[in-house]
Amino acid sequence: MATFIPPLSYERMLQRWESFLAETTTNSRVIIISLSPVSERHGSGTELMPPFDAAEWPVLAEEPKLEVSGVISLSLPASETGPFRANVQNLFVSRFHRRRGTASALMLELEEQARKNDRWNLILDTTVGTGAEQLYPKLGWERLGVVREYGISPKDGRLLDEVFFWKDIRQPAHP
Repeated sequence: MATFIPPLSYERMLQRWESFLAETTTNSRVIIISLSPVSERHGSGTELMPPFDAAEWPVLAEEPKLEVSGVISLSLPASETGPFRANVQNLFVSRFHRRRGTASALMLELEEQARKNDRWNLILDTTVGTGAEQLYPKLGWERLGVVREYGISPKDGRLLDEVFFWKDIRQPAHP
C-alpha cells in the first residue's frame, strides 16, 4: 500500500525518505536500491508520467545511464522481547523494469541483510489483489491472513484489504 495520497507532495515524500535515511545511521533500517540501465526500460509507454518531468527524472550520468528500478527497506525495531524480528516495507519496482526479477532479487538481498542483523522472523503486508500477493508465496513466504479495510487507496480513496505474510529465514534460501 502506498504511503501517500494525491496530490503528491515532493516535500512530504522527501521528508519521509530523509527520515528513513536517518534510521540507516542508527541501524534501525536497511534500504536496498536496485539500479538498471535506462536503455532496458520496457512496457507500454516508457515515457515518464506526472508527477515527474522526464527532464528532471534522476538518472545517474555514467554510461550506461542508470536509474532506480526498485527499492525495498527493512525496519529493525528495537525490542527486548523480539530482537530477532523485522518488518519488510516499501517494496517498489518501477513499471519500466517489472517482470525481470528485480523484486525477487531485492527480497533475497533483504533477507541476507536481515540475517546479518540477526533478524530472522520477518513480516510484511501488501494490498490484496496485487502482483506482490502472488510473488511472496513463490519466495517462501507464508500467508497469515487478511485485514479488511486496512488502508486507503491512493488512486481512488476506497478502503483496501491488506494481506499479511511471515517468513522464518534462519535457513538460507536456495536459488
